[in-house]
Amino acid sequence: MSSSEAKEMVSAAILATIPKKKVAAYQKALGALVIDLSLLHFLLERYFWTLTGNDEVSGGILTRNLTFAGLLEKMEEIAKHRIRDVAQLKTLVSILRDTAKLNEERNGLVHALWVIDDNEPVFCLRRKKGKPDEVAPAPENIDELVQKVLDVTIEFIDYKKRIPSGFDEALKGLLGLGAK
Repeated sequence: MSSSEAKEMVSAAILATIPKKKVAAYQKALGALVIDLSLLHFLLERYFWTLTGNDEVSGGILTRNLTFAGLLEKMEEIAKHRIRDVAQLKTLVSILRDTAKLNEERNGLVHALWVIDDNEPVFCLRRKKGKPDEVAPAPENIDELVQKVLDVTIEFIDYKKRIPSGFDEALKGLLGLGAK
């Protein structure tokens, strides 16, 4: 191999590791989607522990292998059993259902096969659909989904703030767990 061929190979290898502008935009948007929905998952999981009367250790054991979709489903069922305030229940169920839709959309995008080249149209094959999107979502479309996740997260935080301040302790007391 000549010196010029070796330099070409090294240059090609280096260039291949540098994210292109379009690839970087998709990575940023998909990464934000994963990170932001993970925060909502974390918050809802901890609230699920409260609804079920569990402490951190017991709650962690209960939810350790539960998918996010499974958590949302179980949380809605338990909320309907435990929350007597109709307005409060309606708000929580709405949050859970919105979250389930966002999680499904996130899964479709994150687990898709993406082929991204700055000089070609983006190829996106969502596994559940089994066929490529006619037009792949743009990073801006994914950013809109991220904003919806943030909106639901804020809605959940506001929901928690409106619950009477002693709700968590009162629920634990009713379940015989006492304050820890």
